[in-house]
Amino acid sequence: MSHSDRELEDIKRFPLTLVLAGLGYVENKRKSSRHSSFMVNPNSNSKLVVSLNTNGHWRFFPIGSTGRGGTVIDALALIMGFSIGQCRQYMRPLLSGSIPPARRPDPCSYSLQLVPVESDIAEVQRLFYQSVKPLENGNHAYLNSHRKISAALLAKPTFRGAVLTDHRKNAVFPHRDRDGQIVGAELRNVAFQGQIKGGRKTLWYSQGFGREEERRSLLVAESGIDACSYAALFYCPNTCYMSTGGTLSPLQKDLISSAIKKLPSAAGGMVTVATDHDDAGDDIAAQIEAIFESCNRGDLHFKVHQPDTPGWDWNDHLVHTVDPSPTPKLDLD
Repeated sequence: MSHSDRELEDIKRFPLTLVLAGLGYVENKRKSSRHSSFMVNPNSNSKLVVSLNTNGHWRFFPIGSTGRGGTVIDALALIMGFSIGQCRQYMRPLLSGSIPPARRPDPCSYSLQLVPVESDIAEVQRLFYQSVKPLENGNHAYLNSHRKISAALLAKPTFRGAVLTDHRKNAVFPHRDRDGQIVGAELRNVAFQGQIKGGRKTLWYSQGFGREEERRSLLVAESGIDACSYAALFYCPNTCYMSTGGTLSPLQKDLISSAIKKLPSAAGGMVTVATDHDDAGDDIAAQIEAIFESCNRGDLHFKVHQPDTPGWDWNDHLVHTVDPSPTPKLDLD
């Protein structure tokens, strides 16, 4: 590798968070995780999400635009309008460590280390953050009108930030890993059921990441819509409503086990499995019951609760409760 190529490689491996902090960006700790740094320039209100790829290259993507982002070089081109040559000149003092202490940014304003993210998950996060937005006061035409899940329910703190929408007006139920980073999402709309492109299926859950101390009980359903429907019928503010997005994978079983083990020892603590009233629902319920038994949580209660009508899920039950003669659903479930 030539000296020129080595310099470019070193620039791509230099912490982008430090570069951005030097340009006035500050990390939003609440929106950041071990895997990504959400950085904001308070003067321009520019928002960038920074991550570290498994190949050692730091990358970013902008919030509020559809740009793909890129490396440290692309960040300097976007923010400062630098050419490749100007990027090299700007980065040389940083690479050599010759920046005077007085010019170094406040260490509290950025994270110098991040846990690397695989490139496909970084792309999922870019697609998610650039297309997804919160519901306004719980309003979503498909969920409120077609699925009979009220705006009042979706606006509760339990679901705020957990049920979202995108530029196609889909209902979005984000799936996160055990560290809270976005790795996939359930997408639902009239006559449409899908996943975010390239995403992985883990668990959707209410009560945003970082609020585990408020949980007293767990409710596990087969979809985000079923979980919200159950909440509409039997709401409990200290319950974390969860969705598997279908059949269980080994990773999901491990995540459910971890969630059960983390529940506090509190009077009335409950794990409820709210699956569909069919063979597939019976199978999922049996698997989760086995997980519960393996956790040795004798201080918690466990129950399987399915709709009385064979073949129904909990949204069928909710819709027929709200309107005994509803129009047929057009969804693919």
